[in-house]
Amino acid sequence: MKSISDILNQKIEFSILKKKFSRSDKISLFDFLLKLQSAGVPLIEAITTYAQMLPRAKSAYLKRWISKLIQGKEFHHIVEESGLLDPSELLVLSTMEKSGNFKKVYSNLIEYNRVQKELRQTIAKALSYPVIVLIVGILVVVFLTNFLVPMFSSVYAQMGQELPKITQLVLLFSSSIPKILIFLVIIAILVGVMIKSLGKSEVLSARIQKLVLTAPLIGKSLKDIWLLQLFGSFDILISSGISLSNSLDILSQHFPRAVYRASCKRMLQGLLQGGLLSEVMEEEKLFLPEQILLIGIGEQSGQLVMSIRSITDGLKDQAKEKAQQLATFLEPIIILFIGLIVGVVLVAMYLPIFQMGSGMDI
Repeated sequence: MKSISDILNQKIEFSILKKKFSRSDKISLFDFLLKLQSAGVPLIEAITTYAQMLPRAKSAYLKRWISKLIQGKEFHHIVEESGLLDPSELLVLSTMEKSGNFKKVYSNLIEYNRVQKELRQTIAKALSYPVIVLIVGILVVVFLTNFLVPMFSSVYAQMGQELPKITQLVLLFSSSIPKILIFLVIIAILVGVMIKSLGKSEVLSARIQKLVLTAPLIGKSLKDIWLLQLFGSFDILISSGISLSNSLDILSQHFPRAVYRASCKRMLQGLLQGGLLSEVMEEEKLFLPEQILLIGIGEQSGQLVMSIRSITDGLKDQAKEKAQQLATFLEPIIILFIGLIVGVVLVAMYLPIFQMGSGMDI
């Protein structure tokens, strides 16, 4: 029996490994296993060969996989302990061991991770410039309020004259920055605790997320991203031979968004009562009409997997477009906001000097 320290050490190791193994690493691993096992190389030998190509930390961990495989432990259980894959990926991996169809399973896992990787890269690329502008703007404001404003403040204090209201407000804000930062940190902690507490309630989480989806601008972008994740998970499960009801059951328990977990649960109940997938989807009001239409066509033609994949491809393009549109919208707003703050600070600091100059001319 394992001691508490052994369990804690194992969890820490899994956490570190999960951070080190990116989507690209998982794609590389499955692609390598696909090629070697297609050439007739046994799983243990394939993992051993791949481990030799990795840095020491990752290699040492994969060698533990090998020792467990030699002991007769199933591959998907070993991977499950590592926490590298989400539940839908694990279930797909377990079907490989039962059916022996590793080519199809590895290909599905590679495609699934590639789609998720491309989505993250698209969002990061689209939002990188607005974020950089925002960070530079914040640094400029911090410099002005912490260095320029105090310097002018000491000069004005020696002058002893009454300052314009805008200058007084800027000086007051500058002197209050430490208190404001402490207040913001406390608020952030309280909001984080509240969100975590609300997250424990499935009903509240679903309602909040459903409300977020109705928000202007960001709501539509989030909906496309979440639907892409949902249909991507659905695709990998169905195309790997897992039944429709079992796929919905897995998603209703493990999909990361509560609003769609609840939706999958209701759809599963509808299916078990004899309904079609397109019919129960239509009742949810969370899916687009064209998506429901494609699912209906797929059910009638027996090509449901192709319909789901078509929806996934369409959502991938939409997510890229929405992310770019959001970035294009945010850029000028951030620039104008930062420019307004910098302008107010500069005007407030130099306005007394201008007033003194006009007074001397008179």
